[in-house]
Amino acid sequence: MKKSQFFTTAILICLILTAPAMAKKEFGPVPEPNMLSAVYEPNHLCLQWTDVPEAVKYSLELYGTAFYNYDDPNTLNEPNNIDAELWVEVSFGTSDRTDGGDMGDPNLCIPLDDLCDIIMYAIIDELEMMEIEPNALNEFAWGSDIPDDPNGLWAKVKSLTPGKGKGKGSGGKNNPFKGRQNNKFSEPLWVDPIECIFMDEE
Repeated sequence: MKKSQFFTTAILICLILTAPAMAKKEFGPVPEPNMLSAVYEPNHLCLQWTDVPEAVKYSLELYGTAFYNYDDPNTLNEPNNIDAELWVEVSFGTSDRTDGGDMGDPNLCIPLDDLCDIIMYAIIDELEMMEIEPNALNEFAWGSDIPDDPNGLWAKVKSLTPGKGKGKGSGGKNNPFKGRQNNKFSEPLWVDPIECIFMDEE
């Protein structure tokens, strides 16, 4: 009788100890969210998508064609201002957001100044490869004002959850989120173009 009680007690202890592990969120792919909106608010581009309860954070990508104009000092014909295009891709994560939200929130507001700086430096790099001074750049915009234009600006997002453990097998050393290729991006959402304006220095 005592032996029976001992085994019963041991089984109960095992169940109590393993219950938290059994209830722990499972590792691996989680459902992809759906992009809902991309709205310009004062000084920000704010994006929103459907909430994925299993997600710990989200990764956002913006990509599209930057249209710009520059003066080419090597061109003898007048006018010497040239229209050009450049494909630009940038990534953002809700873990390093600056808008005051939590990294698990299904939204992100990105300062327009940051986006314009990213585009400008990408274009300047392109100009420098052509041995053209950065101050030759006149104006630029990211995306097309034609809805669904393949050369326009697009946004997509994917939900992330940690890999199993850290290091080998999780997709990255000391980064349990890195390499979550099994998590799918949402369908892309067309975004109104970002127009950047140069401010004249006094």
